[in-house]
Amino acid sequence: MNLQRKNLKKFNRITFLMVIFFIFAGLIIIRLFILQILQHNFYKELSADIHQIYQETYPKRGEILIQKKTTNELYPIATNRDLYLIYAIPKNIENPEETFEKLSSIIEIKKEKEKILLRLSKKNDLYEPIKHYLSEEEMKKIKEFNLKGIKFTTETVRFYPHNNLFSHILGFVGFKKNEQIGQYGIEEYFEKQLKGEKGFLKAKKGAEGSLIATSESITQKPKDGESIVLTLDEAIQFTTCQELKNGFEKYKAEKGTAIVMEPQTGKILALCNLPDFDSNKYNENKDVNTFNNLAVFDQYEPGSVFKAITMAIGLDTNKITPETTYIDTGQVKIGGYTIKNYNDKTYGKQTMTGILEKSLNTGAIFVAHKIENNIFKKYIEDFGFGKLTGITLPSENSGNINSLNKKGKLYTATASFGQGISTTPIQLVTAFSAIANQGQLMKPYLVDKIIKNDNEEFKTNPQIIKQVISPKTAILLSGMLTSVVKKGCGKNAGVKNYYLAGKTGTAQVSAKDKKGYSNETIQTFIGFGPVDNPRFAIIVKLDKPHAVDASVSVAPIFSKIAEFILNYYQIPPEN
Repeated sequence: MNLQRKNLKKFNRITFLMVIFFIFAGLIIIRLFILQILQHNFYKELSADIHQIYQETYPKRGEILIQKKTTNELYPIATNRDLYLIYAIPKNIENPEETFEKLSSIIEIKKEKEKILLRLSKKNDLYEPIKHYLSEEEMKKIKEFNLKGIKFTTETVRFYPHNNLFSHILGFVGFKKNEQIGQYGIEEYFEKQLKGEKGFLKAKKGAEGSLIATSESITQKPKDGESIVLTLDEAIQFTTCQELKNGFEKYKAEKGTAIVMEPQTGKILALCNLPDFDSNKYNENKDVNTFNNLAVFDQYEPGSVFKAITMAIGLDTNKITPETTYIDTGQVKIGGYTIKNYNDKTYGKQTMTGILEKSLNTGAIFVAHKIENNIFKKYIEDFGFGKLTGITLPSENSGNINSLNKKGKLYTATASFGQGISTTPIQLVTAFSAIANQGQLMKPYLVDKIIKNDNEEFKTNPQIIKQVISPKTAILLSGMLTSVVKKGCGKNAGVKNYYLAGKTGTAQVSAKDKKGYSNETIQTFIGFGPVDNPRFAIIVKLDKPHAVDASVSVAPIFSKIAEFILNYYQIPPEN
């Protein structure tokens, strides 16, 4: 009996141990299943983090260039520049105070003395940045001190050699979410092409973190950005911007814009806005609105320059000729409204050329009312108003001609002399270029070609948008606009011994309460020349200048720019 009990106890112990063993083995199997099957990917990635290195490599941003007319040589107006970051290894610095004093004798850090001394004094710290973007000269001077714990690393930054000159065309490269990205201008519009593509290095590393030379590594080289060549002419750009600035300051204007275009192609030769900014120091600019390119962004009522468009429609529909006459009574009444001439004067019998010479509102209305509303609107659309030109700049606005959808003669009447509709400077100079180009409207363009990494070039070809008016109409209207410059309100835009065509515009600014107009004006002059073979079309615009009208303020600016281009192109005098 006792033997049986002993055997039973022995059996129970063995059974218990076996159960424990199988439970333990089962747990191990389950754990292995979880680790090797269910959590395989997690631990694989964890192992990779420990034993592998993955590092992104950055491409070189493409340059933005222009071509020298004299040598055909390309040179950059936006490029890359190597500067230096100075940083400290505080644990190696013996005397923070002395180190700071030597550094501050070379670089501007005295205002941050307390903060930087604190960084230099962190005894167990291995890295503390001190100042970004040191020049090579500053770096070399600091290295002469032989300071312990002071190191440098290269930083590539975007550099604009001409500072403000091309600022609204180029924009700048700024930071968004810790990444450098093109903002405004060409830098933004062509961000994808300019920035290139990142590369990477993937390899195994040892216990100390160094690369294992014998291990397999995967390398993808970064693809550098493409370079962009613009249509701008540096000499014309410089003169245009300088003359605009002179007038802007003389008449204490709020804003200013000037554009020079080649009528036969649509090439932009110069484009300036004021106020401008330094693309290298964009972050010092306090008003972000300054970054907007007014040439494509600013929508405004153009005023009397639009009378040339109205006259083009009248001539092209055969409703008038340059010699057609009407009686100017000084005012026109439409639907309870009385519209007067700009200067409240009455001129009696006038030809269509006289309307443009004297800039008569009543005359523009006379022409517009000879044309059906839907035909008038169609021509204005064909000239490119109310739609984007498609120029390769961000934030272009289309203007607004919606008032022409309304019934009644009033809206066509006011539009005929440039009120009640809005346009942009780029639309206006493009439309006038069509008059200069025998009625052909060209698409304005700023990029001459794109150069890829393999030096393959993609050239921009001039693009005809539409034959807006007939060549005959364009010739007749050009003659009428030449008379405006020779003996009309555009006299101050003339250049001695040359035939130039153009039109002034002095548009009242809407009142702040949007009820009627204030006494402030936006003054514009648009013209082209030489008339027989136009080589340039120019728009000059000043917002709220302290001047009587456009003939006083912007017409002389046009004259100076035109005179420079005529001499620069060595165009012989015509009379």
